[in-house]
Amino acid sequence: MAFKLYRNESDPFEQFGDEDHFEIIEGGVLKISRPDGTFTYINPALWATIEETPTPSAYASQAAYSTTGDVPPDEQPF
Repeated sequence: MAFKLYRNESDPFEQFGDEDHFEIIEGGVLKISRPDGTFTYINPALWATIEETPTPSAYASQAAYSTTGDVPPDEQPF
């Protein structure tokens, strides 16, 4: 899943792709794993937030959330 990294700087954000992965390890250090097997470690004082961006396939179809009666009640998610 792609994600944006917002730092504690004036830069708006840094974009990472679907094959990049992150985890927060001991002490709040942000560890970013790249597809080529390399890692980037970012001090907790230098990053603010992470926003995950779901892939388009992660979104349910509009029909699944229809309130018009097009989808039978027993098939609606709610």
